[in-house]
Amino acid sequence: GRNKASAGITMSKDGSLILQTAMTDIGAGTGTGMRNVLHESTGIPKEKIKIELGNSNLPQAGSQGGSTGMSSVSGAVVAVANALKEKLAAYASAVNPAFKNISAENIILNDKGVSVKNQNTSVTYKEIFEKNNLTTFEVEATAGPGDERSKFAFASSAAHFCRVKVHSKTGKVKIDKMVVVVDGGTIISEKPAANQISGAAVGGIGMALMEKKMIDDHLGVVGNDLASYHFAVNADAPIIEVSFINKPDPNINPSGAKGLGEVGI
Repeated sequence: GRNKASAGITMSKDGSLILQTAMTDIGAGTGTGMRNVLHESTGIPKEKIKIELGNSNLPQAGSQGGSTGMSSVSGAVVAVANALKEKLAAYASAVNPAFKNISAENIILNDKGVSVKNQNTSVTYKEIFEKNNLTTFEVEATAGPGDERSKFAFASSAAHFCRVKVHSKTGKVKIDKMVVVVDGGTIISEKPAANQISGAAVGGIGMALMEKKMIDDHLGVVGNDLASYHFAVNADAPIIEVSFINKPDPNINPSGAKGLGEVGI
């Protein structure tokens, strides 16, 4: 899935950026992914990008959940990156008229300044800020799904392989090893993505082998507390190897990333 999301950028004279969105990060790596997308979209080094998120005063976005977080916010990050390029080009035109009316796709940024693709034309951030009497400036953009869902089908997929041991007398099942191969489109940040999949796989083990509510035909539910409802803990988790196809889906959003959270279960 993909939902509407907004993002904002504040740029300083030294070329550093603050990337903002109201979307939360509950541990899935949303902030890291946003930094990676902005770095790829602008060329600004990651160490010069600061992330602010999880506050309702920031540009509006949905919650990080339902396997829609990165798919939604990455589109907003690409949109605000393009807005930043266009704003910089407009400011740079006051220094060098060659930047006037240059589109975002023809603007190249680095840690020092801005240039035009296939032209020997560049202006430093210092020159831009001094010429336009700026200390900082802000841009904001919103992006969301269009009519692509009427033209294409979208799905993440995963193949899980398990080696299990079964105790011959008690029937207890122990998962010895698990391998998961996932197609989630572009993998924006591999380590958090793999953590999502391995965590989801442990959740799937719990659903398959432990999590069950007993029903009494006369009295109803038996066991209404976590003492009698078992779920997977570290001792129940096997070694889990995760691999990604890492094939972008160009139709779902500009980054080509699809949801990962639930498909790992």
